[in-house]
Amino acid sequence: PKRIRPCKTREVKETLDAKDSEILENLIMSFDWPVKTLEKALAEKGIMLGEGVIRKHRHKLCGCYDR
Repeated sequence: PKRIRPCKTREVKETLDAKDSEILENLIMSFDWPVKTLEKALAEKGIMLGEGVIRKHRHKLCGCYDR
């Protein structure tokens, strides 16, 4: 069986509706948003994703992507 590695970003996205999940994914993958700035902006909206989580997802080093 294929192993599903954890990813906090995926867990958060699964709690959102499809539109908000897509917006979050686009924000995380946008290099227009510095990681620390994005972390703070998301926290203001009640979405707690740390700098390391955002960085790993952005660089496709998390459980969402095959390495």
